[in-house]
Amino acid sequence: MSIVILKIIFIFLTIYAKVYIIKEVIYMKLNIKPLVDAKGLNRNQLSKELKIGYQATCNLYDGNAQRIYFDTLQRLCDVLECTPNDILISEHDTKK
Repeated sequence: MSIVILKIIFIFLTIYAKVYIIKEVIYMKLNIKPLVDAKGLNRNQLSKELKIGYQATCNLYDGNAQRIYFDTLQRLCDVLECTPNDILISEHDTKK
């Protein structure tokens, strides 16, 4: 009898937790366009400086990159004379 009650309580708490838990997702986005433009570099020049492909450079420039390697981030900071804090933007998305 007590096992049945414990199972009912567990199911209730599981459902209750799913309804009322707030999930926060943090997205990181690159914002290099202003710094690149201030340096007077075009995408082709930036691509050569970073030693990555032109399309990958365009994705970084437009803020559409899904991931970035640490060595690319380091070269990007060296070329733009900045820190990762200057080019990474945190966007919070809170969902209920």
